[in-house]
Amino acid sequence: VTANAYLDEEEFQKVPDVPPSPLKAHGLEINLVSYSKGKVKSMPGFDVIKKLPSFVWLSPAVSIGSEVEYTIDLITSPGCCVLMNSDENVLKKDVDFIRYLEEINGLFVYETKGESLARPNVNTFGLGSLPSGKKSHHKRSSTLDRPGLLR
Repeated sequence: VTANAYLDEEEFQKVPDVPPSPLKAHGLEINLVSYSKGKVKSMPGFDVIKKLPSFVWLSPAVSIGSEVEYTIDLITSPGCCVLMNSDENVLKKDVDFIRYLEEINGLFVYETKGESLARPNVNTFGLGSLPSGKKSHHKRSSTLDRPGLLR
């Protein structure tokens, strides 16, 4: 519009001075919120948002392989989307659904880190170890899941 004001006055004059009344649709922009963090493996929530009846546009601020942090401001938002619908109730349901997706951490699937499934010991928790040559006086005699198992 600004460029037309300088370059094409005839085109600029076609722009109405005020929006049409009554409004023909309800719409808003949603800044997405991440309640989780990690390295993005996939973004299934974005695919779901694109299928909502009110969906118009999505601008993700992350991509597969990027790191997502907890959202604390606009800079840490994982993206935004524009919704618009002639039925205000449909728009509200879509907004509620997006907020629900955020709360259940449904926007992203994160890469998982391989963890050792070996039995933890004092070194696992950084508690040190027994001095060399000393034996522990503690001896497990049974376990709750296998009472007959003796060590």
